Amino acid sequence: MRIGALPLSRTRLLPSAIAAFLAQHPGITLMTNESPYESLVADMRAGNIDFIIGALRQDEDLPDLCSEALFEEDMLILLRNNHPLLRHPDPRSQLATAQWVLPRANAPARNLLDKAFVTGAAAAPADGRDRGCGDGARIAAGLRHAGGGLRQPDAF
Repeated sequence: MRIGALPLSRTRLLPSAIAAFLAQHPGITLMTNESPYESLVADMRAGNIDFIIGALRQDEDLPDLCSEALFEEDMLILLRNNHPLLRHPDPRSQLATAQWVLPRANAPARNLLDKAFVTGAAAAPADGRDRGCGDGARIAAGLRHAGGGLRQPDAF
């Protein structure tokens, strides 16, 4: 079985599913392909992988492919207990000027972030306030371990 793995699935979901599957079916070989979404879709259409697991693309119409939600997950703003934003009477009003580590442009998590700012009536992070991007789950775990930072928000 050949699996296309997107960032959301790589940290916990896919490793635990692979372990459970192989415990039940030790004779089956699993292979993962950890490529960008567009490459995985092309590989699936070409028959090089059997399925893709990761964040759904809400705004994409792919009539030749079937998508199914496995779970829903909230996105949050995570702050350490002594973060400077928490000293302000209205922390939400300060989000636009905070330093952010954001998902890459057009990633599902980034699209949710952008929509959350619009629907939450809060100012989005100002241009130039993005201090990097990456895999949210791994970045957030590292930030928690290091004791700081912001993570992508959901609705306010």
